[in-house]
Amino acid sequence: MTDDFFKLGGHSLLAARLLSEIGHLTGRHIPMAAMLRAATVESLARLVTEKGEAVTDPVVLRIQEGEKKYLPLFAVVVPGVEAIGYAALARHLGPQQPFYKLQGSAPVIGNRPLTELEIETLAHEYIAAMLAAQPRGPYCFIGMCDDVQVCEQMVVELERMGMEVGFFANLDTWVLQNSMVPRKWKLDYYATRLRKLTRLKPAEQIKGWWKILRRKITQSKQARAAGERTIWARAYWPGPGFKPPVFRAPVLLFKRPRQPFYYISDPLMGWGQRSLGGVEIHEIEFDHDNLLREPHIKVIGEVLTTRLRQVRRNADPELNPGMDIELRALRIG
Repeated sequence: MTDDFFKLGGHSLLAARLLSEIGHLTGRHIPMAAMLRAATVESLARLVTEKGEAVTDPVVLRIQEGEKKYLPLFAVVVPGVEAIGYAALARHLGPQQPFYKLQGSAPVIGNRPLTELEIETLAHEYIAAMLAAQPRGPYCFIGMCDDVQVCEQMVVELERMGMEVGFFANLDTWVLQNSMVPRKWKLDYYATRLRKLTRLKPAEQIKGWWKILRRKITQSKQARAAGERTIWARAYWPGPGFKPPVFRAPVLLFKRPRQPFYYISDPLMGWGQRSLGGVEIHEIEFDHDNLLREPHIKVIGEVLTTRLRQVRRNADPELNPGMDIELRALRIG
């Protein structure tokens, strides 16, 4: 009844099957995110019997309590994104490590880039929630994909407020702006769409082509009417007036040895121009979508554990005075 789902080896696919079966048996929909705070039979049973239509989480959700003397790690997640892999990561950090998730409930962003206003709004909301859990720095973050943009904005805002950020862990995510070669990206995009369409039946292929054509016509009309480029073009290739943010915190970059061909050739994935504290590269051979799964998550957990200890030691020199850790040149293959 009290065994933890993730400590027994559970992961996102098994959690999805579990919650689907619970819904089938009880008629109660339990969102995937609820597994982060209800990972036992006992706690899941309480969720099923709770009154109310929906199960919602606070902006700052404690995944693992840990011990007070350890610095917390905060996973930054945009609304609507499944983040259950962080529960498994918390297990690899050890039971002593406090771990929180920062995620808003609305609005769900959808299949489009975040706007500047959305990034700033989420960053302010997350910082306010985080300060309730950890009033003083240094602060340590981890994120991937769209989460990284919000995380970067949080780092900039915190440093502007005079607060210290220990590190910003980045899971295989490029700096968004000017990271891709436009012509190569278009070639890959349309080649991928073509491969998907050719696998369909002829009637479905025709529907697919018409859908693409209508969408392109609509986007073109909207862009001309507004006198602007599409939201995607503005996000990935901003105009000459764009000023990239710069921050002091070091970046821990977990990346694949090889990146898609349409990205600019840069082993630092653009973060060298953002971080004054340097970029610490950890190369791991993995599938991006399965990054927070075994065996990769074990390696990530080991690196984060060491770095969290180092940040804690630097914040309080009386702790572990004999430790002398140098990770700048560390590379994991």
